[in-house]
Amino acid sequence: MALYRHFDTKDELVDALLNRVLGRFCPPPGSARWIDELRDFARRHRELLNGHPWAIGALIGHPYPGPNALPIGETALRILGRGGISGDAAVATFSGIIALNYGWSSFVLARGREAPATLPPAPRVSAEPRGCRLAGYGSTAHYERVLDQLLAGVEAAAAAPTG
Repeated sequence: MALYRHFDTKDELVDALLNRVLGRFCPPPGSARWIDELRDFARRHRELLNGHPWAIGALIGHPYPGPNALPIGETALRILGRGGISGDAAVATFSGIIALNYGWSSFVLARGREAPATLPPAPRVSAEPRGCRLAGYGSTAHYERVLDQLLAGVEAAAAAPTG
């Protein structure tokens, strides 16, 4: 009950805790290629979530828990700006990266553990038993593949002529 001397509601307490977690985000160092910096940003954001699993669901329900959320978005928008992506396109791209990380981290948390980072090569036969290759579902290797695909699309869109 002593906590409620400082916070009027449970939501205020949760926001304060989430704000503190978000304050631990370490932005990536600059990189020669903006897309590499964006990849590092995504990985660091996911690491933050994985380091505070209790916060994943709470962050989904409290999208703006305090001022420490702003530097994360500003970092992503700065990186995207280096790639020529601004305005609504930058916000949408940032939102996609965040959604990927929240979803991936939520799934891993729900499974209770992360799948192995590397998988054995897939057999060449098509008569593979159902579910056999799902052992890597939610793995870091799969996350990296999806992140690479997402960022390849972002990079291609940034390079495409406008008009």
